[in-house]
Amino acid sequence: MDEDGFAELLMSEDRKKWQNPRDILLQIGDFKETTIADLACGPGFFTIPLANMIDESSKIYAVDHSSTMLKHLKTNLERSVPADSLKHVSIIDADVTNTTIPDHSIDIAIFANVLHDLDDPKLFFDELKRISSTNCRVVDIDWHKQRVDDMGPPPEIRLSENDSRTLLNQNGYYVVHALNAGQYHYGLVCRRNS
Repeated sequence: MDEDGFAELLMSEDRKKWQNPRDILLQIGDFKETTIADLACGPGFFTIPLANMIDESSKIYAVDHSSTMLKHLKTNLERSVPADSLKHVSIIDADVTNTTIPDHSIDIAIFANVLHDLDDPKLFFDELKRISSTNCRVVDIDWHKQRVDDMGPPPEIRLSENDSRTLLNQNGYYVVHALNAGQYHYGLVCRRNS
């Protein structure tokens, strides 16, 4: 499958049946008066519902290094988000380890299906610390280790929930609570250790 086809698959109605992004986001809390980073946003699976949940004092940074994914994100945003909310979304073409997001500006950072793909997790967490405000909520969503229904990445590269908790802890974060992220995923809401 080429990247355009993959972008369409990521936004499919079938996926939303087994992983409803709005239901997941509602477990995180209120998005009013917040600045949010959707790191490795892809074609907008979480960016679009976020853009429909924010208020006029909120901002979203949608970051991805794939020009194809960002092309789909722009189209999907234009189709699904009112114009007055669109102006609060900034699209950034960058790697998640080196964004142009201002220092200490993010109140909520979301990354889905990211940790298992990082070549150097330390670079990612250094960038996350740089962009995060003092009380930033950090949300990790990823695949369960055991593969079900031949979906997602191979099991040998996945991180179990315990492995993700360990990695987050080693990089200065503790888990506040878990999320129901659908039958194939787990979700962790974290804060930074003092």
